[in-house]
Amino acid sequence: MNEIEIKGGARVGSTHCSFPLATLKVDKDRLILKVAFIGTLIFRATDIISIESYIVIPLIGQGIKITHTVTNYKKRVIFWTFKNPQSVIRQIESTGFIGEKDFFV
Repeated sequence: MNEIEIKGGARVGSTHCSFPLATLKVDKDRLILKVAFIGTLIFRATDIISIESYIVIPLIGQGIKITHTVTNYKKRVIFWTFKNPQSVIRQIESTGFIGEKDFFV
């Protein structure tokens, strides 16, 4: 698989946008998170420290947490989805977006 695109919600900093106001798009070169009312966050693999499952309430409050080094983005970046977070992580891995290190938790 070369590219994925998933609709969901997001929390960037303290701002939350619920489903379907966010889109996660990933290819081998970039991870792009478009969030209504917030904007677009674009990450290269070298910007990412980790991508991990983030579950508050199964099926309702679950997604992935993106820990990154981009100084002009808010530290807290979470993409919410109804999909299993581990499934989303596997889809991201399948695009080849891994960079120089393995950052999937």
